[in-house]
Amino acid sequence: MRGTVAMDAGRALAGLPARALEWLMMSWAKWAAGGTRGRIAIWRTMRRTLESGFGIRDALESAIEAAPKSRGRRYMIHRWQYAYADGPQAFAAEVGRWVPASEGLMFGALGQGNAQDLFAAAARVAEIRNVQVKAVRSALLVPGLVLLATLGVVWWAAAELLPRFRGFSDPEKWTTIAKVGYAVSRGVYQFDLVIALVLPALFAGLWIAVLRWTGPGRRWLDDYAPFSFYRVVSGTAFLLMVLELMKAGVDLNEAMWRRLGQRASPYVRSRMEAIQERMVHGGMGFGRAMSAAGTGFPDYEVVAMAAALDGREGWHEEMGGFLDLWARDSEDAIRAVAMALTVAMIVGCGLLTVLVMSPAMQSFIHLNQLGR
Repeated sequence: MRGTVAMDAGRALAGLPARALEWLMMSWAKWAAGGTRGRIAIWRTMRRTLESGFGIRDALESAIEAAPKSRGRRYMIHRWQYAYADGPQAFAAEVGRWVPASEGLMFGALGQGNAQDLFAAAARVAEIRNVQVKAVRSALLVPGLVLLATLGVVWWAAAELLPRFRGFSDPEKWTTIAKVGYAVSRGVYQFDLVIALVLPALFAGLWIAVLRWTGPGRRWLDDYAPFSFYRVVSGTAFLLMVLELMKAGVDLNEAMWRRLGQRASPYVRSRMEAIQERMVHGGMGFGRAMSAAGTGFPDYEVVAMAAALDGREGWHEEMGGFLDLWARDSEDAIRAVAMALTVAMIVGCGLLTVLVMSPAMQSFIHLNQLGR
């Protein structure tokens, strides 16, 4: 038994360099392929080729020829070609390794839906998701930069500025605010390494909670950033994906739901399972199942509209049009929250800077008094 375990461990270790090399190659290819914009170009090229009456093999070749200078894109699509030689499901599995789940899972339905519709749907999902992700990225980037800049100023003040001013006055005569400011700056300076380690750990923990936390309090957290950002972005991508699959004539049976949830985050999977339970076992339509789940995923306004339209002929097309408008409105909503976060961070960091600089101002006042 021990010998078998040791052999398995040895094989796993022996395979690490190959897996690491593959991960590096995939990471390089994804970056070199142009990210979301590159994927949108691929989906559009393949859709147009399929509409002209060609097959998927020809569409893949067209996508390669459309980007002669992008080595990363050519490498990625070549991998898809090799996979397609083993059949549509192997192709779908390989594509799923390279693209977000909201796009890749479309191709699990290649045998059920019209291929060109699926590629068009992948492009549409990528476009709307890209708009929202950009808004979220800018919403989190500016407050983060303000915080880092403020910590840099505080560290510099403790290292260079305040020690010089401290010699011009008696610290015992400083006001309470000046004493607190000095203590804060010295704390940041003395524990700079700890702060440098703790801050990324806190952000990583928050990100893990956003993706994985499904327990008590998550519905409440979903009303506040960054949890609300993830609810909107992931929920919009999920709903778009389902609507596009419905348009392509794909049956949302239990097997399809299982496939959709394979690459979803624990949070998204929990929201999907709540809808699936009411559809598969409760006999509800998709819109009414979203409402009955009570999670407000991706948004209560969207859920209410889906429930109202459920059962009407061509309701998923009408819902798709509504979702397009709502997704663009959600971008404005995300930017409004981003502005509020930025203002709050600027005010908070401004107050911290004033607090830290108060010993220097106190010393300057004492120095003027001595000069008189």
